[in-house]
Amino acid sequence: MIFRAMVCAYPKELPERAQDERVVFIEAVNRNDARDRLPALAATAWRVPVESVDICNLEAEFELMASPFAEGLPREHAMFVLGWGDGKTTFVNGESPCGHAVFFLASELDRVMNAYMSLPRKSSGQ
Repeated sequence: MIFRAMVCAYPKELPERAQDERVVFIEAVNRNDARDRLPALAATAWRVPVESVDICNLEAEFELMASPFAEGLPREHAMFVLGWGDGKTTFVNGESPCGHAVFFLASELDRVMNAYMSLPRKSSGQ
């Protein structure tokens, strides 16, 4: 199962390594598995202490697809919806304030990356 979370790391002893909040996707057996493994994965990837990593808004793929913000969207795009603004859906697509998403995926990587690459972007004229 795929989960999406907002992840940030603000290590007090390494202020130059402070990360902005990022949207992170992880494959996990269940929510507890995702919550348990995500801090260590993010800390390793960002080279910060695991204690400095905060996880919030951990949601399963099916919950994201059921969101009212995702109504009328292709199923795969629903995982990337952040909210609504200026009369349209806001996506995690590299153009949002939180930048590009981080993907800790194995068997689902191709499917999720194909969906990510097909998201509407201003720079592509969509």
